[in-house]
Amino acid sequence: WQETAWQQWQQQAAHLGQAYLLSGAAGIGIDAFAREMAQGLLCQTPGVKACGQCAQRHQFQQATHPDFWVLKRLEDKKEIAIDQVRELTDKVSRTAHQGGFKVVLVLETETLNVSAFNALLKTLEEPPERTVLILTTHRLSALPATIISRCRQVAFAAPSRDEALAWLQQALPQADLPLLKKALTLNWGGPVAAKTW
Repeated sequence: WQETAWQQWQQQAAHLGQAYLLSGAAGIGIDAFAREMAQGLLCQTPGVKACGQCAQRHQFQQATHPDFWVLKRLEDKKEIAIDQVRELTDKVSRTAHQGGFKVVLVLETETLNVSAFNALLKTLEEPPERTVLILTTHRLSALPATIISRCRQVAFAAPSRDEALAWLQQALPQADLPLLKKALTLNWGGPVAAKTW
């Protein structure tokens, strides 16, 4: 169900922007899509699809890649704070360790507080060279227009119930159909959320 969005990303990557905003319902795999984008940008092989073989892949999988940062709400907090954005800005302003792109993934961008939004806006307005920011949100209406206007947008549609059910059956072949249907219903049709449940 993300094939259209992936093709859109591949087309946009030919003329790479500095910031992308991925929006759509929770539980449909937007965060995983964003990580695939990041992995492709950090890969040693040309193109936007990760080769799956290079050293960057291993570093990415182990969460040790020196040119990739994730900004997200801390577990014990309700918001992403300005101090987190400032710390990130300091890291991103340095030269890339691997000589390629630097990639920032901001998860649930709507959880930034007002000060953090303003600090992030400065980075979006003047991003360091060869830096790509990927922002995700499940509530586009909660973001300031100034943030939205600085990003190329990729909107995600939720899959149909049949698509979601087919994907779940493939992902969880041992589960019975009534359980999969219940999981989808309890998770508002989001197949990734249903699988986790």
